[in-house]
Amino acid sequence: MTKGDPVDHLFQELTIADAQKQQQQQKPFQVVLVDIGEAARREIHCTETPLEECAEELSFVALSYRWGEVQEQVVDTELGYLASITSFALDDFYDLCSMMRKEPNLKSIKYVWVDAICVDQTNYERRKATIHQMSNIYEKAAYILAVPDLHKRHLMNVSSENSKIGQCISDNSKYIYHLIQGNTEQLVDLDNEFLDKSKVPENRTLRQLLANYTAYLSHGLTTTLRQNLYNYDSEKTLDMICESYEASLANSHENLDCIKNRIQYEDCRNRPLDDLLAYYKVAGILEQKPYGSIYQTGDWCPFGTYNRIWTHELIRRGNNIRQAMKFLEDLISDWSTRVWVISEYHIAKKKNNLKYWFIELSNPDNLDMTELPFFKFDFTNPAFSSVVGNRSYDNYVAHHNNATPADVSFHSMLIKQLNTQTFLEMMLKSKASKNQDRFYAILPQSKYKDKLNQVGHWEINTMMSVKLKLFEIMDTNDKWDLFFLSGNIYSSNTYKVLPTFVASDIHWPYVDSFVQDRLCNFDTNLSFRNFDTNGSFPITLRHNSNLRLNYLQLAPTQYYELPKDYTKQFISNNSQHQKTLFNHLKLDKHCLINMVLLFQYHRERMSLDSRLLGMPSDFVTLIGSYKENKWTLCCIPTKDFKELWGSYNNTGYGTVFNIY
Repeated sequence: MTKGDPVDHLFQELTIADAQKQQQQQKPFQVVLVDIGEAARREIHCTETPLEECAEELSFVALSYRWGEVQEQVVDTELGYLASITSFALDDFYDLCSMMRKEPNLKSIKYVWVDAICVDQTNYERRKATIHQMSNIYEKAAYILAVPDLHKRHLMNVSSENSKIGQCISDNSKYIYHLIQGNTEQLVDLDNEFLDKSKVPENRTLRQLLANYTAYLSHGLTTTLRQNLYNYDSEKTLDMICESYEASLANSHENLDCIKNRIQYEDCRNRPLDDLLAYYKVAGILEQKPYGSIYQTGDWCPFGTYNRIWTHELIRRGNNIRQAMKFLEDLISDWSTRVWVISEYHIAKKKNNLKYWFIELSNPDNLDMTELPFFKFDFTNPAFSSVVGNRSYDNYVAHHNNATPADVSFHSMLIKQLNTQTFLEMMLKSKASKNQDRFYAILPQSKYKDKLNQVGHWEINTMMSVKLKLFEIMDTNDKWDLFFLSGNIYSSNTYKVLPTFVASDIHWPYVDSFVQDRLCNFDTNLSFRNFDTNGSFPITLRHNSNLRLNYLQLAPTQYYELPKDYTKQFISNNSQHQKTLFNHLKLDKHCLINMVLLFQYHRERMSLDSRLLGMPSDFVTLIGSYKENKWTLCCIPTKDFKELWGSYNNTGYGTVFNIY
């Protein structure tokens, strides 16, 4: 269930007694299903059947989506309750069902389960019983169909720009479909249709240059055009190609005479007048100079003597397709970060039966789009996985550059969200209307599922309480990772709130790039991480009853101490740390203050290159007292990061840090 309203997530109300009572009931759970064929005809017809007895003729599709906010629509299920629908527009649901009736794998399935209609939201007991069966419902489904924009009406109401992008998707729906599917031949055919319709000159060489060197056709939309992404200028490249073509014409402008010999065949005597443009010469110019610098170096001058309406159409179409793909990418990202959605697609992972579709592509009257298979996400071998796995860090940084392949960007995000998220990402990066829902939705999909029956007794209200509970229940490796995620310099922290190790806001954009592109270069099996499994070392959550504060007891194998002069100057210039240490932690104002660096990985067992790459984020800085063993997180400016401090080997755990 993916509704955002807190009252609709009642897992916390299901105590162990509730579960036992449900199991003891003799009457089997009755699941409500919607007839797809009737919905395609703009009618809602529901049926009720025992979930455990769903036969082949009653197989169903379960929808996964996020709720929006639209005007209330009420339908009579004729099963004793009225369904009040405010999460999506019924017209969009009807269009989806029309497409499902023609989809090759779904057209034989008669029913669909969608919580907005199939859960009696007004009957507390029936709603609670349905929520208790949520996992079973999704597990019993023949397919789980993700529809990230089922709340399309809500998106249109929120922003007029969303409406414009929606129109772009509709206008280019067939092209976008084949772009996501990776159907190269169909994309080339559609490009040629567009070029003909836009009255682009039918010169074979010109069209080859447009196809291979601009960012507006299928090759440019699916390929990184050059390694030097930052110098690529798509419009100047297009201008240069057009001027080369125009200079090759018999009646070209006199200003273009100076470049004729650079782009024409050496011997033009036996060639038609409209076929003098030499592909290899123009391509050579483009490949010798970084894109965008052709004009800057004086090697080429823009003349712009011809009114080329078709170039504007080409640019507009290419940019619209990129914008549409980015919009769909954002929709997938927004849908997949909902905690209950995470639960749903993890259930789909077990049977590998997840399909996805967009309402923006659903137009039952568009014959080009009907009967096409919906997109399938293969958890065992995701589409584009080999390409995504080989992407460089530069591709990641250049995410918004026109040279970045639109299809690879889309599938990279899809794979990252659905197939490679860590437990901590699912718990902390996801969106939840109630923080307790994070545990109800994610724990069953993790190695901590045995903790699920305890969640109702935990007092989980804030993200700080979520992190504290994670430090209590997780294993050593996960606790270690969470500590460094929370404490690295890219995570925001005012250091005004204790405990400082749970008060930070993790900066996920940087963490994503670090984890995906750099973390794998480090040895994650270093001996200092192979601690006892009894939970006492090297990181344990404890409580100071005198201060009424939680703290982490940390025992690293190695730490670095900053110079005393630097520490003295740092503390004198930071009144906030003085207040925290002396007022909140009750340190003696005359005690010696020290600053320590703790690295996530053992520095001396890493290569020099790995150490340099890891410096910005794989360490935390502590400030406090050895004598009283009270420390908090702090942050030093990156310009002060110099290896001038002493290294201490702590293999025997002689030094333990109590971090507040």
